[in-house]
Amino acid sequence: MNILDIGVDERKNFNKDTWLTDMYNKQMEIAIKYKDIERMPDWPMSIDSRIGQVWGKDFINRVNEELMESFESVIDPSTSVIVDGVDIHRSEELADALHFYLELLIIWGIKPIFLETCYKEYEYKEKSINDTYVMAVYKLEQIGMKLKSKPWKQDMIKTDVTQLRNALKEAFFAILDVFRVNGDSDEDIWDLYTKKNAVNQFRQKSNY
Repeated sequence: MNILDIGVDERKNFNKDTWLTDMYNKQMEIAIKYKDIERMPDWPMSIDSRIGQVWGKDFINRVNEELMESFESVIDPSTSVIVDGVDIHRSEELADALHFYLELLIIWGIKPIFLETCYKEYEYKEKSINDTYVMAVYKLEQIGMKLKSKPWKQDMIKTDVTQLRNALKEAFFAILDVFRVNGDSDEDIWDLYTKKNAVNQFRQKSNY
């Protein structure tokens, strides 16, 4: 099952005032169930705990992996699945990347007001599609670079929260840029995310 199997056009349920919070809350429902499936520690996890940093970096890697799977259809068009002018493979992987980014915020206890506040500053500046994807990966890695406590270090190094939140904001903007460079509006992002959320709920219920 994939987003093609979700026949409803979710754009009609888009609320421009709450769509970011709505997506966050939908992801929370999914995250609660996956917490048990993945045997995750209780969250929110402290960003200054070793376990919080290990899981944080794990989710950063998940976002980047989905971005690279989406980028695959850019560098190898034979992997594209075009339906009504939309590359479904590319779009579905982007929705997955957004899922994991939202879950990163959730496990660290960062509330949806963060997204709402950040979005007020967002401005899309067009770049080439290749540069846009590369910048997104770079911005996500910048989050991990703010986590200074390494498994091989005996002393914990406290995280600069201001720098970390700024890195999270820049990564959020970079993810939005990738959607934009693929022609997606806010309504399109909502539609893709909501459909993939429905797919994930089906997979959970069916023990996929």
